[in-house]
Amino acid sequence: MSFGPHLIIDAHSVLSPAELNDMTFWDNFLRKLVAHAGMTVLHGPVVMDTSCSNAQWNPSSVTGLSGFVVLAESHGGVEVLPGPRSRAAFHTFAEHGYIFLDIFSCKMFDADELLKWITEKLRLRDTNPTLLMRGLNWR
Repeated sequence: MSFGPHLIIDAHSVLSPAELNDMTFWDNFLRKLVAHAGMTVLHGPVVMDTSCSNAQWNPSSVTGLSGFVVLAESHGGVEVLPGPRSRAAFHTFAEHGYIFLDIFSCKMFDADELLKWITEKLRLRDTNPTLLMRGLNWR
């Protein structure tokens, strides 16, 4: 028994830098992702411009967006948000065509099917997915 699946995806995308930096695109994507997975939005989507310059790990300016949607299908832990909720989250590095995605829910979902859907919608390549079952020792 577990809390539920946690799908983590690191991938390159053939979306243009403009698409990867399009806040409306990502807002719509998160809404469609949640609906496709049969989950319910509790809060969001929230999409933010997180472009920065950080010489410590990248000497050039970094453009990108971060966003999340909090899901109702959980009472599980969340690393980046206060309170116990599931979420779908992303971060882009537009100039590198790179995307990080993170989907965690207490509601079971078909990770293979969801990965296929995400890969098609975001035109991913060089995909590195990881599936964890969270809360395996939960009592």
